[in-house]
Amino acid sequence: AHLLSALQHPNVVSVYDVGTDSDGVFVVMELVDGETFDQVVDRGLLTEDDFAEMVSQTMEALIAAQDKALVHRDIKPTNLMVKWLPSGKFQFKLLDFGLAEFSPKPSQQTIGLNDAILGSIHFMAPEQFERLPLDGRTDRDAIGCMYCYGLTGRYPFDGDTAAEVMAAHLSHRLTPMEEIRPDISKRVRDWV
Repeated sequence: AHLLSALQHPNVVSVYDVGTDSDGVFVVMELVDGETFDQVVDRGLLTEDDFAEMVSQTMEALIAAQDKALVHRDIKPTNLMVKWLPSGKFQFKLLDFGLAEFSPKPSQQTIGLNDAILGSIHFMAPEQFERLPLDGRTDRDAIGCMYCYGLTGRYPFDGDTAAEVMAAHLSHRLTPMEEIRPDISKRVRDWV
């Protein structure tokens, strides 16, 4: 929380304070009045113009975090808020740096209870499954999965079981975007 309080950026939820009381540790954070990205996608897929704005804002957030040597490690639709502004425009806010780690160089994946890998399986980078060192590329992989999700409404790497999802990630097996959204330009599909 102390590290995050130094990360003041319009596309990252602000952390104002951290402390302890009789219930334990608490963090005082910015209240974001908006919707999670999955709620937005449930209502409709991104247009190319909205996608370009999302990319601009979310890349700015990642650049700011990486400038402070922070690796989020759990980027997923519920950790991205969309705040609707009075002008009708929107603002993306990356939140929940709960798994974030200060990491000026690649670091090992956090392992939870029962040797479980922490993170959201549909948006995890291959190195997280393989328990290899993580760095800023891990977050860029996850945000790429988010971009695909926002344009198609589907997880880029999917399966009926957790093992199938992991295998899809590790073998880079996904449904080509043009099969799902042929209306998206080749330039955008190739970039994602």
